[in-house]
Amino acid sequence: MSKFYGLGIYSEESYGGLIQNPKQDRKAVVDVLANAMGVKVISRNFLRGPYVFIVEIESDNFENVAAMKMALEAQGAGELEILEAIDINLIAKKAGTAINNYTPPSD
Repeated sequence: MSKFYGLGIYSEESYGGLIQNPKQDRKAVVDVLANAMGVKVISRNFLRGPYVFIVEIESDNFENVAAMKMALEAQGAGELEILEAIDINLIAKKAGTAINNYTPPSD
């Protein structure tokens, strides 16, 4: 399972819905969508700053997460930016292999 983070902002319509019904459980709505896509929600929090919320999720693949993003944005809920957690040590090891096998073009 890969770990992803979603940073999102609400649309005007989403803010309007929240104002009309401030008791609505927005976290439950995210869980339903995630479950439909085979994505596991680890944590979700609302934020102060340029983003309204952050969601930590696990998925077998990026496509499931991208499908969640597409569904949310297609419904006019807002915008979602997806970030994937990485193993920086593994990347550095592979970069070392690449460097050792690379000869720059000569002049």
